[in-house]
Amino acid sequence: MNIRQLTIFITVCQYGSMTAAAQKLYISQPSISNAIRDFENEYGVQFFDRSSKHLSLTEYGQEVYAYGTRILSLIDDITTSINNKKINTTLRIGTGIAFGKLYLPRIIKEFKRQNPQCIFNITIDSSEILEPLLANGEIDICIMEGTSHIPDFQHQEVYHSPIVAVCHKDHPLAYQKNVTAEMLIQENLLLREKLCPTREMVNAYFSNHNLSVTSFYESSSALALINAVKENLGIAMLPRDHYQYFYSPELKIIDIPDFNYTRYIDFIYRKKTIVSPLAQTFMQFTTNYIHSLQK
Repeated sequence: MNIRQLTIFITVCQYGSMTAAAQKLYISQPSISNAIRDFENEYGVQFFDRSSKHLSLTEYGQEVYAYGTRILSLIDDITTSINNKKINTTLRIGTGIAFGKLYLPRIIKEFKRQNPQCIFNITIDSSEILEPLLANGEIDICIMEGTSHIPDFQHQEVYHSPIVAVCHKDHPLAYQKNVTAEMLIQENLLLREKLCPTREMVNAYFSNHNLSVTSFYESSSALALINAVKENLGIAMLPRDHYQYFYSPELKIIDIPDFNYTRYIDFIYRKKTIVSPLAQTFMQFTTNYIHSLQK
């Protein structure tokens, strides 16, 4: 007996004919008949009474059917259990570009060292790409700036960092007190790309002073902006944690009293999602790791 024979036998019993079973299983009727005949020959008994137009089970057939349904049910349970374990050891993570570049590789390395069973599927992209993937269930958790207003998303803060203006230590504004928006707008501004939440906060600051921003240097890469500052090309406006990550004695934070904007990085997931224990462990690990860097 094999699983194929047992599946065919149970299907014939449930559908009442070999023709119906063949249609259900998408195999030919002769193949059904041959499988049943081989099954019966293996045990040397008949499972079906063929004396009438309608198939009916013999006493042997009834016993095989009782055991067979239990066997196939157990096989289904095994398959379900294994698939669930595969799902529960896989984390589908989406992150924004900056977080993905600066922090994620080390986090993944350290987490894998402690949780070798974890399988990661990582997507690093903009929020415009990540949010639809999250909404459609193609990723489980996003780590990105917490600016999404989609009502089906749940937010949990990872960390936050104020936006700062960074210049070269030899820049005229490096040690200037009480720098104003009107003074900044005269300088070469090194900014994140348009529609980036950090850029939107910078735009809002100047807009509140009735000033329009024109970037001298624009990039989605924090490192590119920092390198431009090191060459004293202008003033970069970016999260303080980026400044700390790429810190160099050449860099100086400018004193701007009325510039009070903060970038929040959140875990974002669907409200109706049951977050797996492994995902919860990863979220806590990530939060602890980032906080350890900020001490």
